[in-house]
Amino acid sequence: MAEQNTWELHRCNGGKLNHLLFRRAVAVSILEFFKKTTKRGPSRSSANLHDYSRFDGTGHLIIYQDKQTRCGLCHKKCNFICKKCCIALHPKDCFATYHIRQN
Repeated sequence: MAEQNTWELHRCNGGKLNHLLFRRAVAVSILEFFKKTTKRGPSRSSANLHDYSRFDGTGHLIIYQDKQTRCGLCHKKCNFICKKCCIALHPKDCFATYHIRQN
């Protein structure tokens, strides 16, 4: 019932997704959020880890962190991460490039 009400709110606010596509988007975002890796030890995360949510255009904020990590795009060291994706990105170039869908 909550999903149905959410879809109705989506439509009332100008959303373009039909009910099936909306349910699919909800399911994919839940699966992305709770995905567990089966690999052991340190490894590079998959390029399509946030394949759906990285292009949705909502909630992506760049935040500063004290610890340096590798950028998810250029692999150089940086101190910034996307709050929603939890991927290190440089705020000037890499952040926008990472979140824009390439056709």
